Amino acid sequence: MFVDLHLHSTASDGILSPSRLVNKAKAKGLKAIAITDHDSISGIKEALEEGKKLNLEVIPGIELDVGDSPQEDIIEIDILGYFIDISNKSLISIIKKMNESKWKQKKETIKILQKYGIKITEAEVLKEAKGGLVGRPHIARVALRNNPDKFKDYDSVFKQFLIYGQPAHTDRDFELTMKEAIELIHKAKGLAFLAHPIAYIKVKNLHNLVKKFKEAGGDGIEVIYCYRKNKPYIGVPIDKQNELIEIANQLAEEFNLLKSGGSDFHDPKTDIIGEVKVPLEMLEKIKRKVYSSSSSPSSKSS
Repeated sequence: MFVDLHLHSTASDGILSPSRLVNKAKAKGLKAIAITDHDSISGIKEALEEGKKLNLEVIPGIELDVGDSPQEDIIEIDILGYFIDISNKSLISIIKKMNESKWKQKKETIKILQKYGIKITEAEVLKEAKGGLVGRPHIARVALRNNPDKFKDYDSVFKQFLIYGQPAHTDRDFELTMKEAIELIHKAKGLAFLAHPIAYIKVKNLHNLVKKFKEAGGDGIEVIYCYRKNKPYIGVPIDKQNELIEIANQLAEEFNLLKSGGSDFHDPKTDIIGEVKVPLEMLEKIKRKVYSSSSSPSSKSS
């Protein structure tokens, strides 16, 4: 029996609504999933309700963006939160502040793209987001659709403009440090996991990053991950993906961290829900830590 603990819906930059995402996971035969939208919990209630109807366990989660700190070798890092309390006032307040800052940042990104002659407007990006939070994927999709003469594919928009160090990548005026992201998840009674660690190719010393994560109170690492269908390792052979997973596994073992895994699903075109086989036992170990400090485990999942 398998689970997928890294899925995105229209509440952030995914293509499927939370309920459609739950239905797709059920059709794949999964026993449980985690909804982990970027800096958003707005899709969780819908997913929980659909999960109850279909008898599929849905774990309330989130993927928090961490502010870049090159001097600390922390660049484009994400922290996953599992079993979070979505009614937690601190979580709601900070997410609201983060997303106000995020939209301000994305408007600046759009302005920069326009200065470079890219055909794109705020209205088009908002429409692409379908009422969810605007992220770089929404900007990339619009830019690609409107400018086929400038971009050969979706990834080229990122490489030319949107990734760290490129002209349209801008900082936010409010960002969380890695320690703050971990602390926020803990305040919301959840566990904090370092997302897809081997994907951080701009980090010079991954071992030190995991050490800092552990020292900051981190609980686990996303060990199993669909690297061959996600940036920056798209298209690598399955043997190479297994090597990357093993590196993450060894880091988790060395630092005595819990393990999780997931597909990082965004778009049904890739159809990767459940592609990497994350055993149910991995989730059960996470639950044991969650429930060891909670007298009401039923309030944390459906």
